[in-house]
Amino acid sequence: MIFDYGYDRLSFYHPRRSMGTLTAFHNHQTRNTMLEIPGKMDLSAHVDFTAVAESAIEANLQVQGYFTQSEFLFSQDIVNFYHKRRDLCNSLAGAQLHGQLQTLLHPSQMGETIKVMLLSKIRETLPDSLKSIDRAYRLAS
Repeated sequence: MIFDYGYDRLSFYHPRRSMGTLTAFHNHQTRNTMLEIPGKMDLSAHVDFTAVAESAIEANLQVQGYFTQSEFLFSQDIVNFYHKRRDLCNSLAGAQLHGQLQTLLHPSQMGETIKVMLLSKIRETLPDSLKSIDRAYRLAS
């Protein structure tokens, strides 16, 4: 399983990303300049998941599926997991847990930006919960 910021090749090289995907973060906030606070910022770049798929295939791995993080987590019943955990929390911890869930799932946060790729040595059949949301077709170059 690979969870990372990224796009399929067509989206990765879209004209709106003509400046690339390199981003600087400090205290969980995006910064405008890469060298604004040297040594105190995290630099990150998005992944070309089509290139990852091509490399996996060259290494004799099978691409089992490709999903957005929100689709994948919903398919794995994260809401039920959340409710069970929330019921064990006090109200403050429950509110924090809700905020964390929102961060993981919301499209403008990590829900659509993070992608999930499943790789394996042998071809497996995806569970029904994943078949209908598989976006592996988008990885064709």
